[in-house]
Amino acid sequence: MAARMREFDWAGTRLGPPEAWPPALRTAVGITLSSAFPILLLWGPDFTQLYNDACRDLMGDRHPGALGHPNRVSWPELWAFLEPVYQGVYERGETFRFTDQRFMLTRHGQEEEAYFTLGYGPVHDETGAVGGILVTILETTGQVSARHHLQAQRTELEARTRSLALIEEFLQDYSANKTAYGLIHSLQELLTDYLPEGRMVYCEPDNEGWQVRSQVTARTEAGGTESDDSPWPHDAGWLQIPYETGRPYYHSGLPDDTQSTHAVAMLPVRWGSSVRGVFGCVCAAPEEWSPLQRSILEAAVRSLGLALNREHREDEAREHADAALLASRSRLHFALDAAGLGAWELDTHTQVAARTMRHDEIFGYPQGHPAWTYQTFIAHVLPEDREDVDRRYSAALERGEAWDFQCRIRRADGEVRWIWARGQTLKGVRGDSAHVLGLVQDITQQRLAEANAVDLNTHLELQVRERTRALEEANGELEAFAYSVSHDLRTPLRHIAGFSQLLHRHLGDTLDVKATRYLGVMEDAIGRMDRLLEAMLNLSRISQVSLQVASVDLGQLVEETRGELVDEAERRLVEWQVGPLPQVTGDPAMLRQVMANLLSNALKYTARQEKAVIEVWAEERPDRWALFVRDNGVGFDPRYADKLFGVFQRLHRQDDFEGTGVGLANVRRIVTRHGGEVSATGQPGEGATFGFTVPKARANS
Repeated sequence: MAARMREFDWAGTRLGPPEAWPPALRTAVGITLSSAFPILLLWGPDFTQLYNDACRDLMGDRHPGALGHPNRVSWPELWAFLEPVYQGVYERGETFRFTDQRFMLTRHGQEEEAYFTLGYGPVHDETGAVGGILVTILETTGQVSARHHLQAQRTELEARTRSLALIEEFLQDYSANKTAYGLIHSLQELLTDYLPEGRMVYCEPDNEGWQVRSQVTARTEAGGTESDDSPWPHDAGWLQIPYETGRPYYHSGLPDDTQSTHAVAMLPVRWGSSVRGVFGCVCAAPEEWSPLQRSILEAAVRSLGLALNREHREDEAREHADAALLASRSRLHFALDAAGLGAWELDTHTQVAARTMRHDEIFGYPQGHPAWTYQTFIAHVLPEDREDVDRRYSAALERGEAWDFQCRIRRADGEVRWIWARGQTLKGVRGDSAHVLGLVQDITQQRLAEANAVDLNTHLELQVRERTRALEEANGELEAFAYSVSHDLRTPLRHIAGFSQLLHRHLGDTLDVKATRYLGVMEDAIGRMDRLLEAMLNLSRISQVSLQVASVDLGQLVEETRGELVDEAERRLVEWQVGPLPQVTGDPAMLRQVMANLLSNALKYTARQEKAVIEVWAEERPDRWALFVRDNGVGFDPRYADKLFGVFQRLHRQDDFEGTGVGLANVRRIVTRHGGEVSATGQPGEGATFGFTVPKARANS
């Protein structure tokens, strides 16, 4: 970008040729180009754009045409957002920060959603006015997308948890319903909270067609049942297919007799040894059935089928016992299915296992596996995990312990998945391990999510460390730059002062009134510049000098500082109100500089008062002391309190109150190095209060 700027024809822009650029613009361009972070510099009232290499990718296909052109021309789609921000910075000197700001950008030839953390600050020219705007840019699209992805995963987990509550509610309702259709209707009412809005139906075929035995819609009152007055034709495929095949049927966009579209989910209900009816949901809009919705619906219907089989029990006493067992199994199956768990029971003598359907589905057998043995299982485990799994199994059998492990398997279709399994050995009559009861779950998504979270955290930690290092280097470079500039400028300044005095002596009495005034103005300006350079040197030294920690009597320090300010208070009526002040631990010289700045400011800004009142007091807090200096001077607008401690920040004109604009910046830097904080409150014409805190005890730095 530096090469492009040198080759660019600036004469045709509002900025004009670079040799005519003001020093403030040149300095800002230098800072922009030397930064490793994306920076956009906008100069002048039409916000002419200059930017560095790190900013090129963010510009997209606007680069390189955006260089030297007004910002509004390059970013018309964002102007409604940008214009008030630029006006606040350029016209009122305000600063802005936006975190994870969402934009819809036309970038790389297409519109895309992007997020940025942005900072907007003024760049002052030689007159003190705002000449331009410095924009720092950090794209956070990746981090925001990752957070959205994690939120979606949490939402799905919450939905799965809610489905477990459905299990308990359904099974509690089971004991209150003594008829099959009552049980079906109760389940329909419960499922309306977990499935898309529409109709829950249960149909059975007869000679006239499909009869609706139970139906629940959004308009059906709780407890109402709609049934057999409106038969559907025999050839209704979305009912006939699950009834004949015994498999669930899902479809979106199915037209009905009104030519609208429906999404349907229909599942066969096994009642006894055969399919008795079809249970499902009809939605009045095209709806894609999510894996979670399918899981809940299939688990519910499977549990329903188990519950309905109680009608085929012959013995009344046996029927009650079997019903309780069936309810327990329904609860278990429903809970396992909703949680995605498969159950198994292994006979250790025959090595043959009984399983649930979910178990076989996890291993890639949706229709079930004919005969499952331990060898069948171990053959699915990847070779690199097989030895560890087999070792754990042998140890569990030998010691009668739990068999708990995670491993990778290759499903019947060739896909590699992660599973978690746990088994508990049961003793036989001879005291040996006769059976192993267990659960198995597909945890591939959880493993991927954990890996993604670890990768994301590692990436973020690396970014934070790298940015911290870059900021520390940048701060060091800025300190060195300020020291070098201040030191190197003093030599030509001394030359100007010396030759001014020589000129004054050389001309002597020949000077007229106007020439004398000109030389006086120049000498005053030299004095102000010298004080400003000295302030910059002091500011840079504060960060470089190590703290000389000792016990400091703040009361004595304030008295000594007041004595040094006696010339400033001369020929004025000043009332000092100093309360008891504590002993603290800190650098005596630096804390003296803090008090000198605060007390000197109080004297300076009460100069227009007939009687100046300056109060100094301390407040004890749990782990630190807070010291305050209050005056009855001109005060300040509290909206700009955060600017007071910045370098060269002034809220009053130089002609009204002298100063370098560095004193309060020194105060904040010294207090921060001591582990404290600064504060400022005030109102125009009502005085101001400045404060700082110092820890009660501090280890040597």
